[in-house]
Amino acid sequence: MLDLRTYKFIRVKAESDKMISSMLVNNGLFVTVSGSCRGRDGVVEYLPIKQKS
Repeated sequence: MLDLRTYKFIRVKAESDKMISSMLVNNGLFVTVSGSCRGRDGVVEYLPIKQKS
């Protein structure tokens, strides 16, 4: 993840057998959707992020 204030990268998670197909920020959550290229299973994961008010 890129911190836009400091321009530093922060590793959230590393995957070797999945491909992330979508990332978005919604209601204070960083949401990713990933799945295997060969399988039918997918995963939706989220991480709370701090937002300035």
